[in-house]
Amino acid sequence: MEIVQSQNAPLDMHAKSERACTGATDGKFNDEASCKLVRAALRTGLDIVGKSRSAVLPPDTGCRWTLHNQGNLRTRRPRSRPPPARLASFAIGRHVDLPCPCFVPLLRGTSRNLSSHPDSDGTAYTSYPRYRVIMRNPFAPTNFDASRASPELSAIADAIAKTPSSGLEDFASLEEAAKALRAQAESPDGPWNLGHKPSERAEIREIAGPGGMLPLRILRPAQDPAEVLGVMLHLHGGGWFMGSAAMSDGPNEAMADALRVAVVSVEYRLAPEAPYPAAPDDCEAAALWVLGNAQREFGSTSLLVGGESAGGHLAANLLLRLRDRHGYTEARGANLVYGVYDLTGSPSQGPASSYMDMFVPDPRLRRDPDVSPLYADLRGLPPALFSVGSRDSLLDDSLFMYARYAAAGNACELAVCPGAPHGYDAFPITEGLAARARMHEFLANQL
Repeated sequence: MEIVQSQNAPLDMHAKSERACTGATDGKFNDEASCKLVRAALRTGLDIVGKSRSAVLPPDTGCRWTLHNQGNLRTRRPRSRPPPARLASFAIGRHVDLPCPCFVPLLRGTSRNLSSHPDSDGTAYTSYPRYRVIMRNPFAPTNFDASRASPELSAIADAIAKTPSSGLEDFASLEEAAKALRAQAESPDGPWNLGHKPSERAEIREIAGPGGMLPLRILRPAQDPAEVLGVMLHLHGGGWFMGSAAMSDGPNEAMADALRVAVVSVEYRLAPEAPYPAAPDDCEAAALWVLGNAQREFGSTSLLVGGESAGGHLAANLLLRLRDRHGYTEARGANLVYGVYDLTGSPSQGPASSYMDMFVPDPRLRRDPDVSPLYADLRGLPPALFSVGSRDSLLDDSLFMYARYAAAGNACELAVCPGAPHGYDAFPITEGLAARARMHEFLANQL
């Protein structure tokens, strides 16, 4: 869910917010102007729930705002610590500092602190007393309008759509199919060849795994590598049958530096040579090693989990295994990027892909919650950011998983990039850089 910042709003809404604040020297707002503002917000995709009156908090750099009777606002003295950087998002049920301006509806006739209290209509309050945040609707039609994509993103999406794919019927075995598909994906002329090079900062650590020695690829922040705020357990993508921890060195380096975390990427076993449950078992073993050694190795026990595509699936699977098998529910946050959450085939996926045939050859297993996290009990999981492009064949997986994740009472956000294909965040274009920045901001807020 996004806090609506007036500087990010359309010009007409910005003008209305300015008019709503006009003459409000004592923090009193004109109800008629406020109603006009709410109507304008509704037209631009905001989800405003309830019948409370509304107001706009004027810009401020160091004061916390509180709401009082009759819709008045009054500032407290500036806090001793510096004001927070401008936030673009917030998680339901968690404390949030509000760098004004933002839209908030006022509560009437109560002075109770409604911290983390869900309203009957499903709205969650922030930990500030007596007001709640109007949250941007992630399902607004504009989020799925491919015409909003930049020319660079549209060109990439078109190139990926035109890339020929091979079916399993063209090969004598799953192993031959895997080799051919790996070669296709790694072709120098293919759209996925981004020129990423392995990081010279990477450390390789081998631990005992369920299938033998399990390599872990560790990247520490360049500045103060011994002083980290947490550990990100990263699970790479590649359809469970290709890819490696090293292919994510670039994004993982950037994350380590931006968040001051140690990134531990797992070199899990690949299908079809090692089908399910090999990869989830390896990821579980890596997580247990991190939990048992994080303080000694990295100086922090704060755990983040994340992954892209098949890695998003493995990250969701891992959170469920840690909860169900080990009673661990203290992960700080999850970065779930265009993951596969329904291996029976969500509507946008179409027919089951050859990737799933390699990973889980027996179709009867694919609805098992340990295989398809969408069908699991999702209660008690950490705050999560779901990111996906509107032209991704896995779009429905993220939409459905986000909805079930929120319905289970978990803090979560959904970021849909208009016109973006699978893997859009890996490209050094406007949308890719913005997606990575939002992921970093979300995870930083969880530490």
